[in-house]
Amino acid sequence: MKKPLKLALGSPFVLALLLLTVVPIGLVIYRSVFTPDGATLQYYREAFGRSASIRSVLNTLLISVGTVIFATLLAVPSAWLIARTDLPGHRRFRFLLLLPYVIPPYLGAIAWINLCNPTVGWLNRLLGGAVFDIYTTWGIVWVLGL
Repeated sequence: MKKPLKLALGSPFVLALLLLTVVPIGLVIYRSVFTPDGATLQYYREAFGRSASIRSVLNTLLISVGTVIFATLLAVPSAWLIARTDLPGHRRFRFLLLLPYVIPPYLGAIAWINLCNPTVGWLNRLLGGAVFDIYTTWGIVWVLGL
């Protein structure tokens, strides 16, 4: 039986990893903050001080927090039902819950676009109007949370 690989802080593997990843990223951050012309944080103020940048950051935070909450609300009860109860057909549910790991994410996104596109989505055509819009913030949260 093989022994598990122990990674000490001074091992050659860890040192090479630090040298190849942490040092270049640290240099990029250092040189972006401390510029040769002395304008230390001026570029960051200009880039992130715009209202469009602030709105983008807020939208990103809203989508990420919404996705985490939605995914948690789906995953915790599903996991509890499958692992802690004698749910009939739990093996089928376990298989269905593992399918998102097998199907590539872009196929799921394309499927949701075909279903909920506001103009030509299959669900919207079936219901006779623009009921669902997958291109909104909550549509993105829905797809990412699933």
